[in-house]
Amino acid sequence: MNLLQKKSITHLLSQKKTLQKTLGAYDLILLGIGAIVGIGILVLTGVAAANDAGPSIIFSFMLAALVCGFVAFCYAEVASALPVSGGVYTYAYVTIGEVVAYLIGWMQLLIYVLSVAAVANGWSAYFRSLLEGFHLHIPKMLSAVPQQGGMVNLPAVCIILLMTWMLSKGVQESKKVNNTMVAIK
Repeated sequence: MNLLQKKSITHLLSQKKTLQKTLGAYDLILLGIGAIVGIGILVLTGVAAANDAGPSIIFSFMLAALVCGFVAFCYAEVASALPVSGGVYTYAYVTIGEVVAYLIGWMQLLIYVLSVAAVANGWSAYFRSLLEGFHLHIPKMLSAVPQQGGMVNLPAVCIILLMTWMLSKGVQESKKVNNTMVAIK
């Protein structure tokens, strides 16, 4: 058993399944704007940056932008050399090996789970604030996690289920929702 077994490029290219192009340049720009102006910068990281980082936050954003640019160049280079779907998992499988690709796949899943949890928690806080503006209150037992004295953050769970349902409808529908949300923002 070879733990660093690699998948051959010829095998990948022979199984090539083409994906339909559903996002144009305008949609990709709005997707980027939606990610930048999304709830993520308004939750704990944004508060910590505003309260603790001071003016140095500008330099960290510039450094992050530079790193993101280099990562984009790397992805573009690899995608042009290996034109198949699968992202970083497939690229790691071809270049480094099966075990590393497996670990990278699980790390990506953990990143998605943590980021979605943070965003859902932020959206839940905004939803509770909106309801409180109408003098409606969700009991703390149903709107906070156990570490905060509750049982479950039900608005966050509902938001995750709603987004999961929307994403399962397909890219076209998700694109329309994203473009509308960016226009509202």
